[in-house]
Amino acid sequence: MQQFEWIVVGAGPAGISAVGTLLDEGVEPRSIAWIDPAFAVGDFGMRWGNVPSNTRVGDFYAMFEACRSFEFDPKTGGFQLDRMPKDGWCDLRYVAEPLRAITERLRAKVASIAGYVTSCDSEPPGWRLQMRDAGEARARNVVLAVGARPRTLDLGTIETIPLDVAMDRERLPEVCGRGDTVAVFGSSHSAVLAMMILLESCEVARVANFYRSPLCFAVQFADARWAYYDSGLKGPVAAWARRNLSGALPPKLQRYLVNGRSPAAQLAGCTKAIAAVGFAPRMDLEYDPATGIIAPGLFGCGFAFPEVAADEFGRPVQRVGLIRFARYLARVVPIWRSSR
Repeated sequence: MQQFEWIVVGAGPAGISAVGTLLDEGVEPRSIAWIDPAFAVGDFGMRWGNVPSNTRVGDFYAMFEACRSFEFDPKTGGFQLDRMPKDGWCDLRYVAEPLRAITERLRAKVASIAGYVTSCDSEPPGWRLQMRDAGEARARNVVLAVGARPRTLDLGTIETIPLDVAMDRERLPEVCGRGDTVAVFGSSHSAVLAMMILLESCEVARVANFYRSPLCFAVQFADARWAYYDSGLKGPVAAWARRNLSGALPPKLQRYLVNGRSPAAQLAGCTKAIAAVGFAPRMDLEYDPATGIIAPGLFGCGFAFPEVAADEFGRPVQRVGLIRFARYLARVVPIWRSSR
């Protein structure tokens, strides 16, 4: 059994930031094991490439430069993202490219294990991880950056389109076309993006949008402060929503506010559905949303275990996004190191 001081599980954006922050904090590189099946920037790099960002390009660069151990030099990267305006928006595939380069740099420093973790069990004074086809590893401290999956709805016989397909302008027209009536559940960035693609790129007969909360738009003030940064629509998707959902609706779109009632009547005739109703962590564990502590020596970060903090109006919100993860880890990793 391999023995380490730290194991980081997951190589998506949060896992990348976790490894980089541990190295920046002075943890011996070879005492860190990094486990992931593919080391391809997780779902971010493998599933969401054609999704337009709701983060500006400059904020992605802030994440790339957040850790010294990333050794990121924007002058020598040669990435397509380098040619994009910092105050603009981009598809996520352009962000995945530099993240892959950072991943390879970090893998050369730490113990990199290509494997899929199937269990994580307490074995004092640390934790024992079992991997599919890769044996076992043990560490005093484990960081779970395992990501989350889209939540689903039970819609009976209606065909449900996977969310990664629904948010992809190239793939969605391949599964939705003439004659389809598509139900879209939600009012978030994901739901609005799906409606935009359906109405602009698919020859559907009708789109029915079922939502519980009104549209929320992020607002940036002249002094660079934001309102509703974590919960509001931003970028090209927000611009489309302002044009198409804030007044008279497009002819093929109907919207229905769902207040605890079953939308069965409105669903009648829908041939396909898209559930854009949030994400569920791959590991359902209780954690401290202020520090990411799950148990002694066991910590979580990223989409599975996001920071929860008060917004500018005092309401609790989940803080997700690449620069959010990097800044959060910079605050909590010193706490993790001193909590044993």
